Amino acid sequence: MKLNKIALALAALMAAPAAFAHSPTTIPDLVVRISGASAQQGTLVQISEQMMVAGTIDVFYNDAAGKNHRAVFGTVKPTGTAIGVLGTTIPASIGGKKVLITDRAAGGSFYGVGPVARAQAIDAMKVDGSCTSTGNAFPSASYYCAGTELKISDAGVSDVEPGMFRGDNLPAGETALSAAESAILDVASQNGVVMGIAVTSNLPLTSLSKAAIQSIMTGTYTDWSQVDAGLSGPITLETRAAGSGTKAAANAFFLNNPCSSAGLPPFGTQGDPVNFSTYTVVENGSTGGVKAGLNSVFGKGMMGLGLVSLENTPAVTDNWKFIAIDGVAPTIANAVNGDYQFFVEQSMQWRTSTNGTAVGDVLNTFRTVSSDPLILSALPGVAATPFNYDAAYAATTLKGTRAAISGPNSCQPVQLYY
Repeated sequence: MKLNKIALALAALMAAPAAFAHSPTTIPDLVVRISGASAQQGTLVQISEQMMVAGTIDVFYNDAAGKNHRAVFGTVKPTGTAIGVLGTTIPASIGGKKVLITDRAAGGSFYGVGPVARAQAIDAMKVDGSCTSTGNAFPSASYYCAGTELKISDAGVSDVEPGMFRGDNLPAGETALSAAESAILDVASQNGVVMGIAVTSNLPLTSLSKAAIQSIMTGTYTDWSQVDAGLSGPITLETRAAGSGTKAAANAFFLNNPCSSAGLPPFGTQGDPVNFSTYTVVENGSTGGVKAGLNSVFGKGMMGLGLVSLENTPAVTDNWKFIAIDGVAPTIANAVNGDYQFFVEQSMQWRTSTNGTAVGDVLNTFRTVSSDPLILSALPGVAATPFNYDAAYAATTLKGTRAAISGPNSCQPVQLYY
């Protein structure tokens, strides 16, 4: 009898999938490529933990910071496995498959819109034998992969919906999506992203008015004395380059641009970003650049303001902080209640031609899991939307939205749903 039990146990072990992480030289069954907003990087590991078998997941960064490219590679859980609190189940087409998901954040949200609709090849991280081991264990990056290759993204993630990328929100040389290009995309909200106004730590204010921030963004205010009579010195604005969802969100919220024909244009680059001796606008290609810029401004004894989303938190070595808008602090609790309204609904989009394929099933599962209140409740700066309300996660689920079930609309006022 004892021998029979041992034999049965050994047979069960042999039948079960081995929980081994996959090296960069392992050939995946499926590669899925995502590009766009940097906010997705903060949820990538948590999403993979829900979708993939524990112990099989490796994490890849392009460098120690991983600000431009990240990836996860693991074995998807068995077909029919229920995950999260939204009742998501693993489809048969991807259950048990070794899946590599790459995520490009370089360039901002537009790269999760234009190149996806147009099936345009852009730089993606190359996961292969050139990657080097870090010696770190999951959930830290286990490999650094410095190489890139031109690939077409299967899906995109954007801080704001695709229709917001027109006019001043378009990178140089790019054009807005045509009606035909927009029609080939499936677009859905993932989650709320709370945006913030960051200032250098030496600014002795606890709040700025929305009107003052608008005046700084348009170049109407160029000196801190115009903001507060007790202050003086030129203002440095650390903003994002066109194509950034963070900048598009700020343009909509503070300037009503491009929501209205009367919307105000953001101010152009001006001044010398080396000495900051005059009013200066610095356009950064990443949120990391904004944060580094604010630290630099502080180091020169000046005061500056920047656009930073709340999933970023100041390190102890940083010299910047978030500031209230019209007396309302930028917190998840205030955004949830609808008191703090500088938030957007991150969208995910992919070409309808992927629907019904294994890649499409990965994307649909990924998007659903990324909307799960269970995951979002554990992360800074993001929240579930009212459409995914679960009473257990009410503290991190937005009561208001600018969207309807048909999709996000960043130009609409916040409407409370519960």
